[in-house]
Amino acid sequence: MAGSILSRTFELLTKHWQAFIGVALLVGAISATVQLIYGLFATNVIEDADSIEDLSSLLWVSLLGLVVSLVVALVVNSVLVVMARNADRDEAPNPGDSLQHVLSRFGVLIAVALLSGIAVFIGLLLFIIPGIWIGVSLVPVIAVVMFEDRGIIDSMRRSFSLVSGSWWQVFGVVIVLAVINFVLGLFTAVPGPIGFLVAVIVTAITLTIQAFAIYVTYDELRAKSDAVDTF
Repeated sequence: MAGSILSRTFELLTKHWQAFIGVALLVGAISATVQLIYGLFATNVIEDADSIEDLSSLLWVSLLGLVVSLVVALVVNSVLVVMARNADRDEAPNPGDSLQHVLSRFGVLIAVALLSGIAVFIGLLLFIIPGIWIGVSLVPVIAVVMFEDRGIIDSMRRSFSLVSGSWWQVFGVVIVLAVINFVLGLFTAVPGPIGFLVAVIVTAITLTIQAFAIYVTYDELRAKSDAVDTF
């Protein structure tokens, strides 16, 4: 199944990349700009810090920045997942309509993301392996939230149920995507304006691949679990 998921993911990417390139590049540019500004800000604060209070303020600003970044990343990823589903169904992958759909499920999405993060963190504390198992079991949870009318806990249960019996295959997909992200991430080490441009492109590519992979994983698992061919 891992091969089928990856093959279908890149097939859809090849077929529909034009519809995603603009949105992905915009998101990549915003992400790279935020990281650049925050990096410069943090460096200046650390250099100018005269007391523990200054460093404490930096910590709170850092936490706030992290929370905002995570929420934005979650929304963006969900939008791209919805767009991927629409593209697969030969519907126009309209970013505005996709965002509206994501926002209609925003409360459940945030709650699921928070509980998932806590579950994975606790699992990692318990000798790492439980955290990995939980993380892989929750790979399709964003798609479940977006495409099925379920509550918070029910969405997480559904994700576990879908992955059950195919855990190693999904784990294989996660490993391949991690390797791709790592290799592409090596190019972002280039300094200066060129490095910024590379960071934008790499972010755009990785976000799009990840979104398609999440959708395809969900769709393949759902077809297997529910004995249906399409959503």
